[in-house]
Amino acid sequence: MKPVKFLSYQQRLDLQNATFSRIDHEDAMVAIVYKITQSDGTQLILKICERPNDYLRELYFLQFFAGTLPVPQVIQFVPPDIDVHGAILMECFSR
Repeated sequence: MKPVKFLSYQQRLDLQNATFSRIDHEDAMVAIVYKITQSDGTQLILKICERPNDYLRELYFLQFFAGTLPVPQVIQFVPPDIDVHGAILMECFSR
């Protein structure tokens, strides 16, 4: 597996001034999950999927259920490529 390179995601998603905090959760089985805090205080979630099929399923279902079920809005995404895992940047639901 390719190692996760934050600089690549920061540049691709224009998050150079954001703070990345890893969320360790036993239910996060198909992605590495980070809470992103932007300089203005806005919080987002970044899911980095090491396997392309997991990325495609996550993105498909987030878009499919948008407007029907309460799912986070997809803000941006990075398709998987030779040098980067697929990633989905989405809104963060508050607790």
